[in-house]
Amino acid sequence: METGYVVSRYTFNSIIANNFLAVELVITLLQNYEANYPEILKICYIINAPKLFALAYAVVKKFINEYTQSKIKIYKQESTKWRTLLLEHVSPDNLPKHYGGTMVDPDGDPKCPSKVRPGKTVPKELYKKNLTDEVLVNRDYVTTTIKKGKQLTLDFFISDPGSLLQWDFRTEDHDIRFGVTYTDENGNVHNVITPSRTSANLVDVTGTITCKAPATYTVIFDNSYSRFRSKTLHYYVVVVEHLNKLDIESSPEARTNESEANVVDRVVVH
Repeated sequence: METGYVVSRYTFNSIIANNFLAVELVITLLQNYEANYPEILKICYIINAPKLFALAYAVVKKFINEYTQSKIKIYKQESTKWRTLLLEHVSPDNLPKHYGGTMVDPDGDPKCPSKVRPGKTVPKELYKKNLTDEVLVNRDYVTTTIKKGKQLTLDFFISDPGSLLQWDFRTEDHDIRFGVTYTDENGNVHNVITPSRTSANLVDVTGTITCKAPATYTVIFDNSYSRFRSKTLHYYVVVVEHLNKLDIESSPEARTNESEANVVDRVVVH
């Protein structure tokens, strides 16, 4: 398995609010890696971190598990320390000269902006709040408000093994706790996705799981931890039947023998 190393550069104003957002961004990225690409991310180095970033991290790290914490290494503006550590994991010819390696862009730029994209100001027309109405119209989102201390649960009875449960949601201004469980024939409840707080106010949260049957799957949007804020939620949750159940007509040229069809079905669905 290959291990990739990515050096990202962000510019944050030295105010606590922005540093909290920076920490939340890093944690969200790591959680997405762990949830969708386990063991791909080996370590995350945060370099040239301002003091307020470290302060913000100390406050929010209690909300993340120890495994994630072990992958985060924060270094202040002391290049003599982090440059040596980076070279222990990255070969010099794969590390920009600006960070202690030997790699430069064709024009000699030591920061290698052609490979390490610097952050830029997001145009206002691309602000999420300016895109929300258009996106919501193009898909059958349901909009609701989850009051403080309350939660919303959506139940789906699955009768066909291999059906897919898909979700896509976002919130306005604040995060929400999200999870998925299923109840089997004997009434036992199993966690599929352990409920945890997601930054759905920053990025859309999407996912798909293959369902067991017969079972009742429950999608949970939980705001019970919030004592003061209600949350506006836009969500789209749907069950897609197993491909064998879909009424799809194929031309004679597209038909294959049964064994080939079964192989394709296993590859696509499972």
